[in-house]
Amino acid sequence: RWLAAMGDEELMGTVVRELRLMFPGAPSPVSWVIARLGNETYQRGAFTYVPPFTDEALQRGLHLPWAEGRIMLAGEHTSCLHMGTMHGALVSGRQAAEHVLAAQQGRGVDATSWWRTSYTDRYMERLRTVLEGGGESPEEGEDEYTWDRNP
Repeated sequence: RWLAAMGDEELMGTVVRELRLMFPGAPSPVSWVIARLGNETYQRGAFTYVPPFTDEALQRGLHLPWAEGRIMLAGEHTSCLHMGTMHGALVSGRQAAEHVLAAQQGRGVDATSWWRTSYTDRYMERLRTVLEGGGESPEEGEDEYTWDRNP
């Protein structure tokens, strides 16, 4: 809440300082949009909740690129496997980043298959391995232990 109480300039200064701790060479932003979701009348900063038996058509469309692949959405609301969770936000962010990289490198990603990126394929294979192993993750220190962790 302390970030939401800051003015726009102070907030951006704080965010940029934190980012530069991780990325010292990061350029200064030229413009920005600040969304104070906790102050939104209807959302109040909440995560998505989809009741059972809800039509999934809208959610299925949220993870696809818009505007001929120029706009990508990411967040827990776009996660096909983990909707409404922080993990879903992480996974969808990585998928969107993979799509953007593929598009920049000219790897021909289309609107119906972008989420079947190498990241998603690796994620699904590792998830399947964990689930087939009785839900047990490999020991800490092994590569697979951190496969779904924030880098």
